[in-house]
Amino acid sequence: MYLLYAPPKKFGELPKETSLFCDEVKFSNNISLCHNQYFYKKHLLLGCVDISPSTLRRLRSRRNIKNIIIFAFGGFGDSCWSMPFAKELKKKYLGCKIFILTEKKNIPLWLGLDYINNVSEDTFESRSKHMKYADEIYDFSGMATVYEKLKKLDPVESIFEMGGLALPSAKVDCRPSFKLALPDYQSVESLLVGSGFNIQKDKYVVLATESSTPNRDWSGYYNEILTKMFVEHGYKVVLLSREKMKENGVDFSCGCGFTMKTYSRYSYDKYKFKCPKCDKLVIFDRFVDHKNIINLTSKTDIRQAMTIISQADCFVGPNSGLMVIATGFEVPTIGLFGAFHPRSRTKFYEKFIALWGDLKCSPCNEHWKACDKGPVAPCMLLIKPQEVFDAAVVLLEKYPKQKVDRI
Repeated sequence: MYLLYAPPKKFGELPKETSLFCDEVKFSNNISLCHNQYFYKKHLLLGCVDISPSTLRRLRSRRNIKNIIIFAFGGFGDSCWSMPFAKELKKKYLGCKIFILTEKKNIPLWLGLDYINNVSEDTFESRSKHMKYADEIYDFSGMATVYEKLKKLDPVESIFEMGGLALPSAKVDCRPSFKLALPDYQSVESLLVGSGFNIQKDKYVVLATESSTPNRDWSGYYNEILTKMFVEHGYKVVLLSREKMKENGVDFSCGCGFTMKTYSRYSYDKYKFKCPKCDKLVIFDRFVDHKNIINLTSKTDIRQAMTIISQADCFVGPNSGLMVIATGFEVPTIGLFGAFHPRSRTKFYEKFIALWGDLKCSPCNEHWKACDKGPVAPCMLLIKPQEVFDAAVVLLEKYPKQKVDRI
């Protein structure tokens, strides 16, 4: 419960039973008692003030809560960050029911979790149905992009602070958890028929080739170099991303900082040209059709991607939802950071190495748009393939995949 005050300077004098932004919260003489975090947050963002006395704050934690809604919006990573909080709520309010409302694409992430009673798409019908009986509603949207105080924290920390719940002491309880089932593995087997690749037997590295925003993406040229390094080291490489890469595209990033993206009507496996900035001669074999490279770009759904990641010897990729999923499965992970400082995203990760392209302009904390300094952000270009490969070798040697870890 929260006591809200609507300043008269902003809202005027409010008579009895006045609704400002929703029928669920009514003000009398500019004061209202709000019963859940969702509407409380909404009113604070629109100019109301929290005037809850200490007594009310103490009583808030003693409520008898039976039905809880969590809005888990955003990308895959954003939705996953809510999982530790949901799990702790289940422990705090024994016997409560927890309902997750999210975008359709995020529903598969939550399937099978024993601390969740139901997950469904956030539609007008589902929202109306669940909110009618909810004792508490949580919405953590904006905690990584809107609130200056919270942006400096790890997103899981921010969620626990917004929700008024104590952060678990163990790191494992501050990471997302997932539940895979037999149909998930069968689905992957069907996908890989004829590829010569077996996730139960093969040594392989998953390489994520994109994030949800281009300013966080690594160079495609660097990805190809790194792929070749892993293959020559005896590993198969699985390429994962949502968008189908243009097969005739060239993404070149020189060590001098020059970047270039171009496309051809024809497909070439070898390139030879001079960098126009430093005059360096570049000769590169794309290495695309090697039997140990499994290109699943745009070919998997999220459950298939999760299953493949869960059995990998190592995961490499930019700061993204797939990276968060890899850490949830405790797969040794290399995270590539530029726009965001690793400290603000990796506090609870283990078996993890963060590589950061530290420039004067980073971290810019830009979530939405491409970097205006190039097709590939200069901070991401600072992270070289050899550096990533060396870090991966450290993890592979420190955390070798055991037979017992396989399916």
